[in-house]
Amino acid sequence: MKAIFKIEEYLQDRNSIVVKICRLHSHIPIDETSAKIIDCNLLDLRDTDCFVDSLMKRSASRFIERQDEKQDILDENKPIEMSGELDLKSMVGKVVMGKVDDWRKKPISMRKIEL
Repeated sequence: MKAIFKIEEYLQDRNSIVVKICRLHSHIPIDETSAKIIDCNLLDLRDTDCFVDSLMKRSASRFIERQDEKQDILDENKPIEMSGELDLKSMVGKVVMGKVDDWRKKPISMRKIEL
């Protein structure tokens, strides 16, 4: 997932920024998203690349998650829940939801767990 941000204001006395963040492919303009104050002491300020990376890791996913929760789901995009054994034929034509998380977080395939 790619995100964009816009710094609305730098609060030098608090060493904070007022920032707006949204998905790159959002259907809502970034100017229409809500702004949040982020403490710069929590970010990596060594250079621009480090700053952008730390801002995205620290705040982008939470901002985007909140924005997504506020938006209505189109009727044609409403997913169904599926679980159990994989049956690709039964999935044809159905909308299924999956999570887009950090690549380091994923289910591990296991055969047996002994306690």
